[in-house]
Amino acid sequence: MGEMENPEDALAQYLDWDNPVIRNEGKISYLAPRTGDGYIPVLAFHRIGDDPHLELTLERFESLLIFFNDNRFHVMTDLQLIEGDFTFAVNGSFPVVLGCDDSSSGVFYYQTVKALKNSSFVMENGDYVISDDCMVYVLEKYLPLEQGRRNFTFYLTFDAIPFRQTGGGFNPGPPYLAMPAVQSKLVYLNRNFYLGNHTLHHYVTEVVSELEYLFELIGYYDVLNSYGIQTEGKSTLAYSYGIGDITPERQLTVKNFNYGGNTIAGAFDYNNEFTKPVDSGEVNRYDISRIGVDNGNFEEVLKRLKETELYRNRRAVLVKSPEYPFDLSDYDINENDQNYILIGD
Repeated sequence: MGEMENPEDALAQYLDWDNPVIRNEGKISYLAPRTGDGYIPVLAFHRIGDDPHLELTLERFESLLIFFNDNRFHVMTDLQLIEGDFTFAVNGSFPVVLGCDDSSSGVFYYQTVKALKNSSFVMENGDYVISDDCMVYVLEKYLPLEQGRRNFTFYLTFDAIPFRQTGGGFNPGPPYLAMPAVQSKLVYLNRNFYLGNHTLHHYVTEVVSELEYLFELIGYYDVLNSYGIQTEGKSTLAYSYGIGDITPERQLTVKNFNYGGNTIAGAFDYNNEFTKPVDSGEVNRYDISRIGVDNGNFEEVLKRLKETELYRNRRAVLVKSPEYPFDLSDYDINENDQNYILIGD
């Protein structure tokens, strides 16, 4: 590969990868290009149920996760997609992004003492017990941990009781502040998954002014902060009801948003298409296409997943060691990766 001060740069040059993402973890470096041929599915869900529109049965939701695990898909975060970071996806895998809008019915339930969803919750060893008839239970069954979390984003709005349970407590009305049941779930999801902005009141995105929309974005963070969730840094946005053709004014509102250190790195719309990699030059990072999955189109989406030319990830792993061999068991090394050994400091 020739002598260069930075071995990662030398490897990227050897592989003919222009400006790849490089992630360093001690003696291991992971490299992956930011773009390439093929499409990436970005799939959104709403509710668990039997209706054809906006609902998906729990059995179908579970079968989709099994399909991903059985067919070399890698579930990445929405922020990783936006930033072109494929270093967590092994070589040859197919990246896919998953999320859920609205914090609605069937998304996150605790077991209840009585049959009613709004009765008090069952507790074991000081913790509420997650019910097996909700999305979160299934996600924890099939999605692996990555950096301590599972790669799935819950895009929150506060036009109805988040996750539709009060735990037997008082219902204060919108935006549902000071509800212990809601706080417990928000804290849990923030610790174990990812949270995204879906605006405060879930208004139709296109009918509000720029100033109104700005306050809709701000309100999301205010509610989270009221529940003790400290938000700062990059986050993501899912337009409520989609946005159609994004106007330059709306794009500037989202792109320039900064509230208490909270910024929006990218935003997702319902364009009913799989997306190209964001760094392909063909994608507006504030209008990234996704597909809503429900009972009405489930088979069609599955067919598209099987027949579309999907983006196949390329990843190289550089092992830097003064001694060889050394223990690799603590590192994310996969037999499908392109692995290179560099002996010496």
